[in-house]
Amino acid sequence: MRSWSLIPGAVLILGACTVNEDPAAGGFVSGVAGVTTGSFQARVDALEGEAESERARQASLEAQIAGLERDLT
Repeated sequence: MRSWSLIPGAVLILGACTVNEDPAAGGFVSGVAGVTTGSFQARVDALEGEAESERARQASLEAQIAGLERDLT
C-alpha cells in the first residue's frame, strides 16, 4: 500500500521536468519524449538536409576554384 502513495509524488517530479529537443542536453524524460513524439527524427532529418546543402555548396565552390585555377594558367 505504501508504494502506491509514492506514485503521485513521482508523477509530479517527472511532470516538472523540462523537455529539451537536443538529445545531448536532455535527460531520460527528454529522450522518451523525443522518441515518442518524433521530434528527434525531425531534428535528424533537418540536420541531414543542412549537411546535404553544405555538401552541394562545397562542390560548387570547388568547381569555382578549379575554374579560377584554369584561368590562371
